[in-house]
Amino acid sequence: KSGDRVTIPYGAEPRTLERALAKRKEELKDVEIFAAIPRTDFGWFQPGWEDSFPINVQLLVGAAARELLDEKRADYTPFLFTHQTKALDERKSDTRGTDVVFLVVSPPDQHGSCSFGASLWNKRTYAKRAKRVVAEVDPRLIRTFGNNFIHISEIDYLTESNYPEEPIRDP
Repeated sequence: KSGDRVTIPYGAEPRTLERALAKRKEELKDVEIFAAIPRTDFGWFQPGWEDSFPINVQLLVGAAARELLDEKRADYTPFLFTHQTKALDERKSDTRGTDVVFLVVSPPDQHGSCSFGASLWNKRTYAKRAKRVVAEVDPRLIRTFGNNFIHISEIDYLTESNYPEEPIRDP
């Protein structure tokens, strides 16, 4: 909804979710896109989209977002590791937090667990702290082992990826 912060952590890009959000440009205002590495422009990198989708780059500024920052149409917030993020979250005056986190996950296994794929990083932390977890299921995302899962009961909204022509690659 208007005024939300949508966090898109490092790793596979939830293109289906991002495209659906961008299509709502005319009805939404001030939905901050807090993206680790914004790579795909669904329109929100273009001049005139700032009122609907202000962009905040968190980790790496790639080619897609370079012009935004050069023209001062986006902000840059340096990447903070999980322990630093937790400390900031505990001091409410220093951080706004995440309203919605967009994730890409594997299909659930027989126990209802979805894998984050090859790039876990801080996805589990964001999922635990976000007010809403929205996940895009991509059957091509690899399942990895270890503490790299989210149970389907921890996901508020789930959709299928509709980008079959493009392989999911972690940067």
